[in-house]
Amino acid sequence: MYAVFYYLLVNLICFALFTWDKVAARRHQSRIAEATLHLWTILGGALGALCARQIFRHKTQKALFTLIIWVSLILHSLFI
Repeated sequence: MYAVFYYLLVNLICFALFTWDKVAARRHQSRIAEATLHLWTILGGALGALCARQIFRHKTQKALFTLIIWVSLILHSLFI
Protein backbone atom coordinates (compact mmCIF):
# COMPACT_ATOMS: atom_id res chain seq x y z
CA MET A 1 0.00 0.00 0.00
CA TYR A 2 2.88 2.35 0.78
CA ALA A 3 4.34 1.74 -2.67
CA VAL A 4 1.07 2.78 -4.34
CA PHE A 5 0.96 5.96 -2.27
CA TYR A 6 4.63 6.66 -3.02
CA TYR A 7 4.26 6.27 -6.80
CA LEU A 8 1.04 8.26 -6.85
CA LEU A 9 2.63 11.13 -4.93
CA VAL A 10 5.88 11.13 -6.93
CA ASN A 11 4.02 11.04 -10.25
CA LEU A 12 1.71 13.88 -9.21
CA ILE A 13 4.70 15.97 -8.15
CA CYS A 14 6.54 15.20 -11.38
CA PHE A 15 3.48 16.07 -13.46
CA ALA A 16 3.10 19.34 -11.54
CA LEU A 17 6.78 20.22 -12.03
CA PHE A 18 6.62 19.64 -15.78
CA THR A 19 3.40 21.67 -15.93
CA TRP A 20 4.90 24.50 -13.88
CA ASP A 21 7.98 24.55 -16.12
CA LYS A 22 5.83 24.77 -19.26
CA VAL A 23 3.78 27.65 -17.81
CA ALA A 24 6.97 29.44 -16.76
CA ALA A 25 8.43 28.96 -20.26
CA ARG A 26 5.37 30.52 -21.88
CA ARG A 27 5.50 33.49 -19.48
CA HIS A 28 9.29 33.94 -19.79
CA GLN A 29 9.69 33.42 -16.04
CA SER A 30 12.19 31.45 -13.97
CA ARG A 31 12.22 27.82 -15.01
CA ILE A 32 12.67 24.60 -13.11
CA ALA A 33 16.14 23.15 -13.55
CA GLU A 34 16.32 20.20 -15.94
CA ALA A 35 18.24 18.28 -13.26
CA THR A 36 15.23 18.65 -10.95
CA LEU A 37 12.89 17.30 -13.62
CA HIS A 38 15.26 14.39 -14.24
CA LEU A 39 15.55 13.65 -10.52
CA TRP A 40 11.79 13.41 -9.97
CA THR A 41 11.50 11.25 -13.08
CA ILE A 42 14.19 8.88 -11.80
CA LEU A 43 12.60 8.77 -8.34
CA GLY A 44 9.54 7.16 -9.92
CA GLY A 45 7.65 9.96 -11.63
CA ALA A 46 8.14 8.68 -15.18
CA LEU A 47 4.41 8.26 -15.85
CA GLY A 48 3.69 11.78 -14.62
CA ALA A 49 6.51 13.13 -16.77
CA LEU A 50 5.32 11.18 -19.80
CA CYS A 51 1.73 12.40 -19.39
CA ALA A 52 2.80 16.02 -18.91
CA ARG A 53 5.06 15.85 -21.97
CA GLN A 54 2.23 14.60 -24.14
CA ILE A 55 -0.48 16.88 -22.78
CA PHE A 56 1.57 20.09 -22.83
CA ARG A 57 4.00 19.17 -25.64
CA HIS A 58 6.86 20.08 -23.32
CA LYS A 59 10.43 18.78 -23.62
CA THR A 60 9.39 16.45 -26.43
CA GLN A 61 12.38 17.26 -28.64
CA LYS A 62 14.98 16.59 -25.94
CA ALA A 63 16.46 13.13 -26.43
CA LEU A 64 17.86 12.96 -22.89
CA PHE A 65 14.38 13.47 -21.42
CA THR A 66 13.00 10.70 -23.60
CA LEU A 67 15.80 8.34 -22.59
CA ILE A 68 15.53 9.06 -18.87
CA ILE A 69 11.75 8.75 -18.85
CA TRP A 70 11.68 5.40 -20.66
CA VAL A 71 14.61 3.87 -18.77
CA SER A 72 13.10 4.99 -15.46
CA LEU A 73 9.69 3.67 -16.44
CA ILE A 74 11.13 0.27 -17.40
CA LEU A 75 13.31 -0.04 -14.29
CA HIS A 76 10.52 0.93 -11.90
CA SER A 77 8.14 -1.45 -13.66
CA LEU A 78 10.63 -4.27 -13.20
CA PHE A 79 11.09 -3.27 -9.56
CA ILE A 80 7.36 -3.41 -8.90
